[in-house]
Amino acid sequence: MRKKCISVVSMLVALMGLVMAPGCGSDSNSSTVTARILSFLFEQDTIAVGESTVVRSQFSFDAGNVFSDDQPVYLLFRLPPQVAFRTGSAEVQRPVVDDKVNPQIDLCPNGDFFLSFRLDEDDLAAASNPSGDADAELAFTIDALEEATGVVIEAAARDANTPFICDRTFVPDVAAGLRISPAVEETDDSSM
Repeated sequence: MRKKCISVVSMLVALMGLVMAPGCGSDSNSSTVTARILSFLFEQDTIAVGESTVVRSQFSFDAGNVFSDDQPVYLLFRLPPQVAFRTGSAEVQRPVVDDKVNPQIDLCPNGDFFLSFRLDEDDLAAASNPSGDADAELAFTIDALEEATGVVIEAAARDANTPFICDRTFVPDVAAGLRISPAVEETDDSSM
């Protein structure tokens, strides 16, 4: 009986040592990126020149960093020259009234441009994600400017304002393709 008690006590001490071992926890101020985009989609993945679609980006973030440490979350999008961001269309989804947000827009010499959204505690406190598998959802509208079959839009979430340079590779969390068909010509039905 004494041997069983000693081995049970030994196992408990060993387990406590594993749980309390240094380096096993996480520090909210570490350099590990905790914000990330989980999904990224278009309401319509094929549109005609002159038409628009809504881009929905579901993302997660460390609530401790945002609400306790006052660290914002940055969402970055690289858009090619075949599309345009519709000013005033970006919203963080909320249960009642969505929160309008505006990105910083940087244009590159090749025509690509970057949208950089800085989302803080005020933007994310009541954020919701209708599908329930992320912490929040950002939605915005893009307009099709010219025909293209392989338009790729890339997105990334970061815990810090990561500078990007137009000539360097953008490392996205996710990317999605969009097809832009020729403009639909309207027919005049009044002549019939």
